Amino acid sequence: MSSEEWAIEDAMARLLDELTEIQAGLLDVLRRKRAAMTVGDLEAQRNLQQDEEGIYRALEGVQTRRGELLTRIRQVGVEAESLTEAADRLPLRSHDAVHRKLGEATKLGRTVRLEQLTNWVAAQRSLLHVSQMLEIIATGGRIRPTYGKSEFAYRGSLVDHEA
Repeated sequence: MSSEEWAIEDAMARLLDELTEIQAGLLDVLRRKRAAMTVGDLEAQRNLQQDEEGIYRALEGVQTRRGELLTRIRQVGVEAESLTEAADRLPLRSHDAVHRKLGEATKLGRTVRLEQLTNWVAAQRSLLHVSQMLEIIATGGRIRPTYGKSEFAYRGSLVDHEA
């Protein structure tokens, strides 16, 4: 194993350690964001937005360094499109440790995506609720039915039917 391959292995391990640390931080921010959305704490949501943007910038840096690392790997003669492929094809000193880190990063990545989806669904449901409330207020709870003979249909229990 050449000194360049050792350097690549060390760089890969450092990159994966940094990635998992950033992912764990993002997961924490996303969970706190969901909790803030649940109670309607807009100030906390704004503060968390800044933290989230900083984390995404850090992830972009990791992505850039990942590309540079894959270029270095190709320069030593190993064709790989991902770090997992590179770990499979490089003669690593600590093969199991690198694969464990890759697995941890993959698992955390899935968990982050699930948390992002959960937050998106919560935000969409909140938006739907607000739009329905606005419709009830704007129409006084009366909407023209698509089918039927009556001129108006009453909807919602928040607005008095006489309004």
